[in-house]
Amino acid sequence: MYMSDPNTASQLDYEISNNSAKNEAAEKVRNIVWGLHEDQIESFCRHVVKELGFDYDQIIKTRQFSFMNYDEISEANQRGLDIQLHTDSHRLNKNAPEEIETEILSNRKKLSPYANSSLEHFCYPGGVHCSAMYSYLKKNGVKSATLVDTGLVKPKSNRYALKRILDGQNVSQLEFEAEMSGFLELFRESKRMISGWLFRFFSGR
Repeated sequence: MYMSDPNTASQLDYEISNNSAKNEAAEKVRNIVWGLHEDQIESFCRHVVKELGFDYDQIIKTRQFSFMNYDEISEANQRGLDIQLHTDSHRLNKNAPEEIETEILSNRKKLSPYANSSLEHFCYPGGVHCSAMYSYLKKNGVKSATLVDTGLVKPKSNRYALKRILDGQNVSQLEFEAEMSGFLELFRESKRMISGWLFRFFSGR
């Protein structure tokens, strides 16, 4: 995929032939977006979407990647959904962990009129986080925070770095049940143990 960096006007070439390359390219694109002025973001997104062969206007029309509006949040709250925190700007900077405090306060202030839930649990946008953020979360009454990493929560898990299980259209019922039962977590742990053992065995350590 070819695209122009709006900050430098230079041409960028990203490999997206496999999932690993796609994730790496997505991270680089996100970093570019976070560095843009607000009036540059839409034109940049239009360019990226066009290079990928999609219809930007159709995406906007169908709200495929849109945030919920306040009326929708209020309706969800009335239906019994537990509304919690997710920052105000939907971006965090690991190099400025103190900024999470402003994000939490602003997010809570804006959600409070539309949700009667506790607003004391948090999800890192995109999983971006660092341990230096934990003290700011605790200071502002946040009791737990989740990552985007897949896994089960254990008694000794750090309450500000909790793993989770994501459900969606791309997750089969069998896979979901395997996650909920703990089977896939057991499989992942076994795989890590075997890989570590094989590495030590063949490296002589």
